[in-house]
Amino acid sequence: MPSDSQTDSIPPTRILWNLPSATGRIGRFSLDTASTIRGSLALSLITLTTLLTLVFEKHPPLWPLLRHQIAKSGVRLLPWVTLLAAGLGLVVIGQMLGVFTGFGANRYIGAILVSTVIHELGPIVVSVLVLSVVGTATVIDLATARVTCKLDILNESSKKVAQALIIPRVLGLSLSIFCLTIYFITLTLVFSYAIVLLQDIPLAPIAFAKQIADAITWESFLLIGVKSFSFGSIIGIVACFEGLVRPIEMEHLSAATIRTVMGSITLCTLLDAVFISYLLL
Repeated sequence: MPSDSQTDSIPPTRILWNLPSATGRIGRFSLDTASTIRGSLALSLITLTTLLTLVFEKHPPLWPLLRHQIAKSGVRLLPWVTLLAAGLGLVVIGQMLGVFTGFGANRYIGAILVSTVIHELGPIVVSVLVLSVVGTATVIDLATARVTCKLDILNESSKKVAQALIIPRVLGLSLSIFCLTIYFITLTLVFSYAIVLLQDIPLAPIAFAKQIADAITWESFLLIGVKSFSFGSIIGIVACFEGLVRPIEMEHLSAATIRTVMGSITLCTLLDAVFISYLLL
């Protein structure tokens, strides 16, 4: 290792030359993300196959593990979801309603709320929150237990590993995101109408609810369910892949967490683009 005097004598241009280029970092990041996505897709097939076999069993031992995961990824996040719904409803949606009222476009309020809050913001905001809190924690817990040899079940068959570690997390995250999305959308609409009352906008509660009811279709309910379960499954699969399957060392745990976040966001964004294309067609 060069001394301080030797380091000082190195020209600045040579120091910059030895630094990793931005193109190299982008390339490595792209390859890592692509590897995460490819491995997650393979793991999802194994998980789906195992889940289908458990359906035909009389007493699949999933409920205790699933209940624990729902409490961890759903119930504990209720205060944060409430805070986000209050912020979005009061600050963003409420001000938007005031602007539309100023232009005399009150009749479009229901359609806009359904398109923004119910179709898009609800599932996305909740999924990002669950990913940042539960998804990253899942990677850290699984990877740490695997590196420290505390997961003896990894020596068992892939079916037992999927049944004990992967399926409860994937189903728990999916159910949690679905329930939290419904809760988030309901609170956001309530806080949005609170701004209507505070700004003395001439919009009765019945008229406000009727506009939303008229704008909602059966596709809206289907979209909420499919998006929520899809996003939850993506987060669970990617987190389990990074924590259980991909080779990792303790000093690279932060990199695994970053790959989980970026891989999940990439897959969720691509899937959301498919849903948006369907709605536009």
